[in-house]
Amino acid sequence: MRPFTLALAAAVALASASTASADSFTPASSTFTLAGYVEFDNLIVCAATFTIETNAAGTDAKVIAATSTGGMHCLARTFTNLPWDIDVAGPFIPGVPANFLMIKGVRITHILGYSCGPRDIWVNWDPGPIPTLAIPSGTVIAPPSSTCLLEGSLDQASGPPWLAITY
Repeated sequence: MRPFTLALAAAVALASASTASADSFTPASSTFTLAGYVEFDNLIVCAATFTIETNAAGTDAKVIAATSTGGMHCLARTFTNLPWDIDVAGPFIPGVPANFLMIKGVRITHILGYSCGPRDIWVNWDPGPIPTLAIPSGTVIAPPSSTCLLEGSLDQASGPPWLAITY
């Protein structure tokens, strides 16, 4: 009878476990600009700006604008399929600053008519002292080909004092 009681207690504990933890983006109802560089195809380095907006509850954030500048090759590529939703991708410890994010639905459209993506990409997030979003080298925007590689690093350049992202 005792194993049944332990199993029942474990089942009740698991069923009662809180799922209240969620992504947190503070300050809420804010717009932030991140500026830096992106590199397309391990070849073309461009200045880049991403604009991130947090919702009123501070539970969601989206990249609402993304641009690359710096010459004809940079202007030939446009970030499309915006807005891109942002989710915490780790660590999944309530209240601990995020180190990894997933940006959903990233697409790059080339002036020649082909597109890369949409694809969800994993990025590194450094909370500070100046928050930095880093797109790791070798990030592939589907379909996998040499014309669909992206990497980069963007620092918070404007907005309320530092965007904080936690789980």
